Amino acid sequence: MRSGGMDSSLSTKFLDVDLKLMEIHYHPKEVLVKFQGQYNTEDEFDYHILQNEIQQVPKVKDSVGIGDFCLVEESDCGEWYRGRVVQRKNQIYDVFLIDCGKILSVYEAHIACATEELFQLPPKIVSGIFANILPLDEKWSPKALNYFSALRDLKIKGHVEAILQHQTLLLDVPKIASDIVELNLGKLVDGDTFCLIVEMLMESPQEPLCKQMPDLLQQKYTSSTLFSTGSEPEQPILHSLQPRLSGGEVEKGVTCWWGVLEQ
Repeated sequence: MRSGGMDSSLSTKFLDVDLKLMEIHYHPKEVLVKFQGQYNTEDEFDYHILQNEIQQVPKVKDSVGIGDFCLVEESDCGEWYRGRVVQRKNQIYDVFLIDCGKILSVYEAHIACATEELFQLPPKIVSGIFANILPLDEKWSPKALNYFSALRDLKIKGHVEAILQHQTLLLDVPKIASDIVELNLGKLVDGDTFCLIVEMLMESPQEPLCKQMPDLLQQKYTSSTLFSTGSEPEQPILHSLQPRLSGGEVEKGVTCWWGVLEQ
């Protein structure tokens, strides 16, 4: 079962999430600030039942590629878990355990295909990118990095803007966006522009954003130019960039409430 590419379809428009931030991944030379979080959920009993079901279902061995969801066995204890393949080297697979937040390295014999029924519950652990925020200049300031480091263990409420490859969330967090502007740590951009930035950085991760979109990082936006009475700017920055991209294009897929699975 495959995880889909970037999705900004209606399936994500209503998806508000509560998370506890566990890890924050940032670097002064990288404009994207990434996180790993855990859902604030009361469904612990459902996860317990699911884990028991995973042990009982027949394990079907088939080809599993990078980015695919699967079941994976921890050889030391014989326990099976839900996972997603993040890397493969020869016969060794690195599988991210979506309910535990750790990576397990196993041989192919310890991997089985996954059925959609076992993935109806969202993963306990999610990875994502804080949406719509950029540094004031070409990189984040030391003050901004200190702010990001203080976010660990914080409980947040966010809105899913899109779901990227490997079920990575593009998450708009109003509290963080507000802090970024009020503390003069960075600037905000509209959602379409930010999605464009993410796509460009995913396609050319070694190429600095300042070279790919120099006009964007040269603009010195303030809170007054970005927002008026709490609303988004009238003219999204994307409209002034070339080439223009149309938003809302989605891959055809099978939709779970927490993501899109490529057919």
